[in-house]
Amino acid sequence: MFFKKILLLLCKKYVQFKWRIFWPYYQGLIVQTKFLYRESTLFKDRWQELGLDIANKLFEDNLDEQTFFFCEARKQPLKIRFRILMNAIQGKEAKPYYINK
Repeated sequence: MFFKKILLLLCKKYVQFKWRIFWPYYQGLIVQTKFLYRESTLFKDRWQELGLDIANKLFEDNLDEQTFFFCEARKQPLKIRFRILMNAIQGKEAKPYYINK
């Protein structure tokens, strides 16, 4: 029981430390997530049918969609993820990236 509490405390501290260290990188991924959503057909269909404000609001309120696009941002090509990481390390403002195919 005692070791379980210590292990839980260590895991909690590890996650907090990781978030503090990688927070600028995660902010860049969040910006990339919003960019991917705005480039998707889902956003374009919602925009045409419901309007821009409602299309943005629906994305902000739906955690499943946010999670899906965040995972897509994490699967971006290495070049994009590297640029996001370099912006985070250099303290630059997060911005979205696009690669022509």
